[in-house]
Amino acid sequence: MIAWVAFTILAFRYFTYERLIDFDVNGQLLEANVDTFRKQLSQEFFAGLALPANSIINFTEPDCSCNKVTQIHINGLATTANKQNMSVLNMQPKNSQLVTSTPSVVITDSNSDVVYFGPYGAGLGCSNTDGLAQTVLDNYIKGFAANMIVADVKGCYCH
Repeated sequence: MIAWVAFTILAFRYFTYERLIDFDVNGQLLEANVDTFRKQLSQEFFAGLALPANSIINFTEPDCSCNKVTQIHINGLATTANKQNMSVLNMQPKNSQLVTSTPSVVITDSNSDVVYFGPYGAGLGCSNTDGLAQTVLDNYIKGFAANMIVADVKGCYCH
């Protein structure tokens, strides 16, 4: 009985905690400045032009297995964005120096400033209850702009 309990605990640990991956594996975003990040993002993905205003920019990679669990978040953000007349863009950050983990998202305000950059969710399976991006978008719509970069989380991410 003791061996079975020990095996069950070890298996649970392996299949849960070992599958959680750091979003910012290199720690480059921990000290990131939102204004500097906006400029770098603009240069890397929009040829130095301003980021699209009032937009949701989804970063995904086709071969990332985490896209399946994030689809709930992507659909929720798109639905909210459409109701608010916001644009939704989908991009692939091939060889990006800035967007090193996917799936991830940028939310911009009416001045093209970054309201949020980070993962859609956190935790095992990045479940819908841990929808970081949706919470920030809902707060932005209510008039509370966070201007934040979320980097210190674990979940299902591809690098």
